[in-house]
Amino acid sequence: MNKTYDPKLIIERILKIIAIPLLIVIWHFASIRLGHFRLPSPTTVFTNFFTTMTSSSKLDMAGAGPNGFLPHVFATFMKVMIGYCFGSFLGLTCGMLFKMSKRLGYFFRFPIDILRTVPPIAFVPIFFMLLGRTLSIQVLVIVLYAFLTIVVNTMSAVENVPPVYQRYAMALGASKLRVYRDVVLPNIMPELLGAFRVGIIWAWGYQVIIEMMGSQDGIGKVFFHTKFINALDLIFIGVIWVVLLASVVDIILGALFNRATKWQSKINKGQVSEL
Repeated sequence: MNKTYDPKLIIERILKIIAIPLLIVIWHFASIRLGHFRLPSPTTVFTNFFTTMTSSSKLDMAGAGPNGFLPHVFATFMKVMIGYCFGSFLGLTCGMLFKMSKRLGYFFRFPIDILRTVPPIAFVPIFFMLLGRTLSIQVLVIVLYAFLTIVVNTMSAVENVPPVYQRYAMALGASKLRVYRDVVLPNIMPELLGAFRVGIIWAWGYQVIIEMMGSQDGIGKVFFHTKFINALDLIFIGVIWVVLLASVVDIILGALFNRATKWQSKINKGQVSEL
């Protein structure tokens, strides 16, 4: 059997393959044009990426410690994951509770809408001045950001669930709590995937900025100290670490959501009897 190839699909695949190498080539020639001191070359950055994992005299000289990037990467990773996971769980739970109880929803909706208008970074100096530059305060900002992001998206997703699903389940004798657990929650998960994926990417950026404003460790602290010695190669390495961690977490999150919503693909294929 002769296979037919879609020219558009082939072009899309080629563009995906050459995008990153093309950016590296542009970066290389820009480094030559500007000078390695102003813009370190890709070779220098990628080489130093591995040599600075566990030790770096330049990081030590800048004031970020002699143990390389790994302790700072681990610190940022843990703060983001703890803060975002807890805040997202709280936002998902509260969002469903606010839709289950209209009185709760009416009571909390206005304060949540007010807090949403305030950039998360604006809370950092407030919390630092009131409670100190502690680890828990850094995590608290991410918790608050994740909560505000997910709670609003959860309430919106619940509103998009066809009411007939809930009425049918309740007609079969299911309690309101069970309807939300077994009917509403699975239905809103596909819609929440986008909110979770966008939110976790932004959380990395916010955490780095928080650490730059005052932290004992983290990638943001590396950025804060290395800017004084013009160590642009270390800043590039920190950016690569953030991109790698954010990409891995995003892939894992997508896989978990696909596993949790695999029933959806069966419904789309008409395989309802297999569920």
